[in-house]
Amino acid sequence: MKRHNIVKGLQSELIAQLWLLERGYWVFDAIESHSPIDLVAVKGDEHLLIDVKSTQMKLGSMKNKKYECRSRSLTQEQKDLGVKLLYVYEDGRCEF
Repeated sequence: MKRHNIVKGLQSELIAQLWLLERGYWVFDAIESHSPIDLVAVKGDEHLLIDVKSTQMKLGSMKNKKYECRSRSLTQEQKDLGVKLLYVYEDGRCEF
């Protein structure tokens, strides 16, 4: 994996953590690098198992600011666990 991709992934996870903290969640991150879960977020009785994904600006669309995310799907293990995908955009926005 290229160093740029590793840095981008770490950056997205930190942005996601801050975004969740600002919404009142307690946030816990995985210490295992190949875990099916990147973050666990807890608020009251609610708990979210999260896989963080970085989005990219679509080639040739800087003018109209269209984002695309490579085809991302949950593994069967993630589906069984109830993991949600959290997308982090280059402008800092996050959405499930």
